[in-house]
Amino acid sequence: MSPVPIVDDLIWAFEGEPTPRHPARFARDGTPVTWRDDWPYTAVTFLLQRGSDEASFYIEPGYEIVRIRIQRDATELVDLDLGGVRTVSVERIHHRELLHVEFRDPNIGTLFLRTRPDFSVGWSVGRLQ
Repeated sequence: MSPVPIVDDLIWAFEGEPTPRHPARFARDGTPVTWRDDWPYTAVTFLLQRGSDEASFYIEPGYEIVRIRIQRDATELVDLDLGGVRTVSVERIHHRELLHVEFRDPNIGTLFLRTRPDFSVGWSVGRLQ
C-alpha cells in the first residue's frame, strides 16, 4: 500500500491495539520482535465493539488486502474481502470517524467504514469509462 496506513490512526479509530496474525518472535540476538517492528509487512486484525455490534478490520498492507466484517448479536451483516487496496486512511470529522479504503483501480471508487458513533459502510463508485 502506498502510502502506508498510519498504524496509530487505526489504533485510535478502533480504540485499541490489534491482534497480529503471527505471534511475537525473537531476533537472532534474542530481542523480541513485535508486529510493530514488521509493519507494514505483517497482518493484523482490529476489533471494535459498540453494544451488540462488532466490527473486525483485517489489514495486510504488503499484499494490499483488507477484510471488513460487521456482526450484530453474532449474526454476520457484512463480510468484504478486498484486494488491490492502494491505501487506508482515517478521517475525523464532526464527532465521526471514517476509514477510507482506496483502490489501485480508480474505477472502483472509495469504500468508507464509519466507526463512530456507530458502524456504517458506504461505497463511492468511481467513474466508469
